[in-house]
Amino acid sequence: MNSELVEILKDDVFINEHCHQNLIEVEKLLKRLGNRKFSSFLEIGGCHGGSLWIYTNLLINFAGKVIVLDIDVNQDLKNVVWKLNRLGYQVTSYEKHSLGFLRNFDGEFDFVHIDGQHDYHVIKQEFALVYPKLKKHGIILLHDTFNFRITSGAHIGCVDFREELEQKYRCENFISNDSSVCGITLLEKNV
Repeated sequence: MNSELVEILKDDVFINEHCHQNLIEVEKLLKRLGNRKFSSFLEIGGCHGGSLWIYTNLLINFAGKVIVLDIDVNQDLKNVVWKLNRLGYQVTSYEKHSLGFLRNFDGEFDFVHIDGQHDYHVIKQEFALVYPKLKKHGIILLHDTFNFRITSGAHIGCVDFREELEQKYRCENFISNDSSVCGITLLEKNV
């Protein structure tokens, strides 16, 4: 496993227990991105803060601006936001629905992680609202984009949207070969 990834996970039992990312898939993503760092990050669907912790520590420049959206900013997520701010990142959490926030947000991002409601129609609207706010060469990650059609109907919207997205955009997929496959789909804005 990537040494940086091991380092940020080894001392934090909480993050290990609450990380809903398949670490093999994250490692493949990190290999693809190399040493690339981002200055503005939007996390849609903070849950307990596991992916926020991983992606901020590994992919965001120190003093980078980070926004996390969730309809329920729980104490776990608040603790992760607090820890990241103590490390020098500028992290703000909003207890809001993503669609309302994105309609009113007047800024740009160079890195976005969509891992919120997992409903096809919501994901499609989130993408439509966030893509114009994505800087050139910015990255959008979609989570839970593989194999949930078989294992869980709860994530079928993610799978369906990924399939639709691949008809219009060049996407890269990162999946593991084990039973805990979630799937990460990457889209880079080139125009």
